[in-house]
Amino acid sequence: MSTPGGLVVSTRARFGFEAAGGTTDDARVRDIPQALLPLYADQLFTAWEQGATEQQLQQIAADGLA
Repeated sequence: MSTPGGLVVSTRARFGFEAAGGTTDDARVRDIPQALLPLYADQLFTAWEQGATEQQLQQIAADGLA
């Protein structure tokens, strides 16, 4: 079960533009820790306990991150 504060998910995303390597506009990967609301944390744990697939769990996490 999740806590009243939810669940923290860590993900990675690429931010930036297509540019010459080493320039300030060059895209970079960033780590993004984001708290999921308790509603999504509960859905995630419930789905996991019921044997959801990895893709189903990823979709729940994605919905929570959106």
